[in-house]
Amino acid sequence: MDFLYDKTFKCLYCKQKFTSKNVRSRHVKIKKVDEDGCSHYQGEANPYLYKVASCPHCGFVFTQNFLVDSLNRNIIKENYIDKLSHVDNHVNQRTIEEAIKLYKLALASAQISNQTYEIKAGLSIITAWLYRLKEDENEHKFLHMARANYIKAYENEILKGEEIEVIKKIFHISIFLEDDKTATKWMNEIYKYKNSQLTMSSKEILNELREKIASWNETLKGDKKIIFKSWTILNISLTDTDIISIINAQINLWEEP
Repeated sequence: MDFLYDKTFKCLYCKQKFTSKNVRSRHVKIKKVDEDGCSHYQGEANPYLYKVASCPHCGFVFTQNFLVDSLNRNIIKENYIDKLSHVDNHVNQRTIEEAIKLYKLALASAQISNQTYEIKAGLSIITAWLYRLKEDENEHKFLHMARANYIKAYENEILKGEEIEVIKKIFHISIFLEDDKTATKWMNEIYKYKNSQLTMSSKEILNELREKIASWNETLKGDKKIIFKSWTILNISLTDTDIISIINAQINLWEEP
């Protein structure tokens, strides 16, 4: 188990410290990534199994994104802590089955403690991915749950610049669920969002583009590399729309076989 180490947590409910296993990043190796973001890992070093913390003192199950304060502490006590018949120990190496159980408990505690829709969506989609690894049909149930929570997050919460990522997740989940109608709707939202970004200044767009092209060029060879230097002298006279048109034309050329 050299791929695991003891990470110290402080329980968000009872405030006691405890250690629980976590994956050493140097042992994490990804075989492939599905369109909806699910990573398939080589060997036993799967970070998904350890993202949820389970306090061995009070039994509260949470992630580090949870918020526990005076407003929801009593609710957690009455509707979660006081209803536990016993406290299990989940601080050691975990199986997929054990991790699924903990994610379901985390979803329950997130619902009871009124965590954000975005947090509940994240818990739901990883639960779906763990079922995917088991080739279990329950994957679809939790994909539906994740999509519903992502939609509520998009419609009701401040996402701090993550709007486009949430829209993409809704779109890709819909593809996995073979829901073409919903997928088409959210594809349109992706285009609407990208068009709204044309309010950025030309300088901001160009700086962002430089970074993306530098990243792309690292994986390209010869005449496939995207040439940027000829654009830089034009950044004063070009409008935002002109720049986007040039970008799209260049990317279309790059994507040609």
